[in-house]
Amino acid sequence: MEISDYRRKKISSILMIVVGIILLLCPGFFLAVGFVLGAIVLILAAILLIFGISQCLVSPITGVISIIVAILGFIFGWALFFSPVLVVTIFSILVYLIGIIFILVGIANMFTSAFFAPFSLLGIVGILFGIAFIIAGIFIGNPYVIAAIIGIWLIISGVLSLQSDRNETYIDVNAYGQK
Repeated sequence: MEISDYRRKKISSILMIVVGIILLLCPGFFLAVGFVLGAIVLILAAILLIFGISQCLVSPITGVISIIVAILGFIFGWALFFSPVLVVTIFSILVYLIGIIFILVGIANMFTSAFFAPFSLLGIVGILFGIAFIIAGIFIGNPYVIAAIIGIWLIISGVLSLQSDRNETYIDVNAYGQK
């Protein structure tokens, strides 16, 4: 049984709202991401190490590079798993980049709104939250501020995505330029 695009979009919208509410009600959940992310990186590093060792006979360069990346993955995963504060440090370094990405996605959504009307509002929300992320860089020492901003953004994006399902006004882009 295949899930339709409509159901897939509805499920992802509801998940965005649920995760947003969880981040607002329990911002400590944000720090738990460090443990989970650390475990995932450790597992991926182990798989990459096995792949690298097996590749050494076939392609020594690929094998060695895979082993080096696996070792770096073990170091990074170990640090994330046993020091979730590292997650806060990573976010403090990347918060401005995240803000810029939100702004760029917002601008892209504004351009996309020429073909799908609800994206204009998503574009404005993306730009505003990008600016909020850049401003929040001042308060980045407190991960709860970032958890709240992400939570609010997820809730608004999820609600807007659900709203767009009611009034889908797609424009056939391929129709233009064809004779």
